[in-house]
Amino acid sequence: MKKIIAVTQVKNESDIIESLCRYTAEYCDAILIYENDSIDSTRDIICKLIDEGLPIYLVDDIKNDFQKGKIKVPVGQKYATIQRAFDELDADIVLCFDADEFLCSTDGQNPREILENLDETVEYRVKWRGFVYQGEPTDTETFLPHRFEYYRNPKLECMTKAIMSRYLYKEKHAKLGIANHFLVYPRENLNLSDNKNILDSIDHYYKWEVRNNSVKIIFPEDLVFAHYPIRSKTQLKSKIVPNWIYQLSAADREACSLPWKKIYDYIKQYGDISEEAVIQQSLEYTIFPIEEASRMINELGDNVLIHGPLPTAFCKGDLKLKYTDYRDTEKTWIKDTLINIESAFTKLPEREAEAVYLMRETRRHNNDLTRALEAKDEVIRQRDIEIKNHNELIRQQDIEIKNRDELVRQWDIEIKNRDVLIKQLDTELNDIHRSRSWKLARVFSKIFRFLNPVKRSV
Repeated sequence: MKKIIAVTQVKNESDIIESLCRYTAEYCDAILIYENDSIDSTRDIICKLIDEGLPIYLVDDIKNDFQKGKIKVPVGQKYATIQRAFDELDADIVLCFDADEFLCSTDGQNPREILENLDETVEYRVKWRGFVYQGEPTDTETFLPHRFEYYRNPKLECMTKAIMSRYLYKEKHAKLGIANHFLVYPRENLNLSDNKNILDSIDHYYKWEVRNNSVKIIFPEDLVFAHYPIRSKTQLKSKIVPNWIYQLSAADREACSLPWKKIYDYIKQYGDISEEAVIQQSLEYTIFPIEEASRMINELGDNVLIHGPLPTAFCKGDLKLKYTDYRDTEKTWIKDTLINIESAFTKLPEREAEAVYLMRETRRHNNDLTRALEAKDEVIRQRDIEIKNHNELIRQQDIEIKNRDELVRQWDIEIKNRDVLIKQLDTELNDIHRSRSWKLARVFSKIFRFLNPVKRSV
């Protein structure tokens, strides 16, 4: 039997954390939760569930290890929690998801039965099934997903969540991609045999999705993540308003999410948000651009919603809620908003100083860049002069070579003329040798030498 561990990081999720834990404990061996300084009752609920005996482990000590520099990993606390699941709890499969995501099978069976049969060498990416807001909660005991009966058409879904196996973690050195929508792997040209420590740096990993050629990717049809991003008007306001105020105080606020601004402006104009606006936001969630979302929703018409609540028949435990109070969300979003407003005002002098510093740094950088460009221009000018001189030298050499070629050509003509003259002289000499007078001269020469021998010197 495989050991299956769930890993999640939560903050201000008091309306859903109890439902998530009770459901996830039905098919997982343990749940590791990193509680990120919630200001609502999230932590209290988790502790009460632990006291009940649910296999939940708080891993807050990871935060202290990070602050003390004991843990250095490329993608933060969530990956450190995954390390603990594999290295300390000996997990075979780690499911990393958010508090509003419930893994389920499409035919209603226990998802563990499917997880047990997964190929560990394959990267499985489970698609979302986004459930749509249908009204405000009426009690504090109903298991949260039971309030949602309709999910949006799969054609509107574009997100997935990856499943991490021990093989991918240990052998392929996989890490979480952005929001765990996919896994990332070391760059293919990385020689891991030289230095294993280089895996501690995200610089050696692909930050965006780049498929590893040796790892097969499958989108299973029998598993989905039931997703509940918008659960009430108050919860939506707690998601949008504090975060948008925080974004407005950020230096890079140009990158803010436009759908959030749309809801924020609606609340700012009307003082609240209508159920119709919440439903519309549920339908358009994570679909960009907004115009594309509206077009797709209009094209689907009556088929935009599909009936099918989260299947829980396989659950043996009691899913009835004991510690959840939806009124806590109302207090939470107001407190969170005030915290972000206070933070924004407190940081104004810091932001101003930062702006001045950035302005000075920008001016200094521009001056350095100008000087560097001028130096490069001078280098280019010198190189142009060198090239011009070199071209002139080549031209002079070409003229010299041309003159030499002409001289060689003249020498060739002279040699040719001499060869003709020598040939003529040879012909004349041969004619003389063949003549009768020459032969008589040779005879008389021999007679003369015979009659007048040369005396040898003593």
